Amino acid sequence: MPDPYEEEINQMRKDTYTHLGFIALFVLGVLHVLKLVAFDWIGLAVFVVALLPQLAKFFEYIAVTAKGLEVKTKVQAGVTITPPPPEPPEPPRATTPAPPSPSVTPAVFGLLTIEEKNILKTLWHHQKRMGGKTPSRWGFKVGNAAPDHFSFAIGVALLRSKRLVWIGEKDLVYLTDEGIDFCIIHRREIYGYPLPFTKFEPA
Repeated sequence: MPDPYEEEINQMRKDTYTHLGFIALFVLGVLHVLKLVAFDWIGLAVFVVALLPQLAKFFEYIAVTAKGLEVKTKVQAGVTITPPPPEPPEPPRATTPAPPSPSVTPAVFGLLTIEEKNILKTLWHHQKRMGGKTPSRWGFKVGNAAPDHFSFAIGVALLRSKRLVWIGEKDLVYLTDEGIDFCIIHRREIYGYPLPFTKFEPA
């Protein structure tokens, strides 16, 4: 696997070699100022000639004229980084609409169990005599000792889960407002259903 820093290291080496002559000239100048090294103009001229290959990278030409020293520098061409072409936008995807959520199927009298039908038929038969949807409600229950008490309890539990009946004092079962509305909507079906409970004892 190639070293990711190898290119940078090589570039640093090239820059060091390029400026090595100038670094040496600077060091000699400092030493000369400190009077640690002495050299004459001839030696300086020889040193400058040795630097000509490196000077050529920075100066196009150096000329001595009547007006003085004329120097023309080279301008390094800037590197233009061309950004990558933008990716074409993705075409709109055809989305399939989600299927509509199934609506809650309201309870239908014909789909109720026999236990539920028996209770609703009995409650609505007597509630109609009290004026239908009124504050007064008619209720009943099946005693624990009765043979159909178990089926009655199942029917009550199912109707309570549908919020069609509620249990009041002394465990009497009554129609809720939703239960009365249900019986009104399905009154024709309920009317044709036989009345299962006909005899009641006072609660």
